[in-house]
Amino acid sequence: MEKVKVLLSQEAQDEFGELLGNKFFGGLAKRYLKELNDFPPEDWGDIHTKEGESLFKSDNHVIFDIQGKIIFDKDGHIEAVKIVRFRLRDKE
Repeated sequence: MEKVKVLLSQEAQDEFGELLGNKFFGGLAKRYLKELNDFPPEDWGDIHTKEGESLFKSDNHVIFDIQGKIIFDKDGHIEAVKIVRFRLRDKE
């Protein structure tokens, strides 16, 4: 399967940049971002449709809250995922 493009909104870039500076979570954040290239991540991603758009979010067991929109090519294959949130999950 071809790798998809991973795009980050400005907010997601800022959040990801903050994580990279964290000595405890920076390396793990990089790994999760890399796994998005092999979209969908089999072990921790949830794809769902809302209001006609295909959306992606990380499962609750993942330490990061990663959310985005799936972009399809003209043939209906996943071309990219645009991440709009990439931060530590809030403790509930």
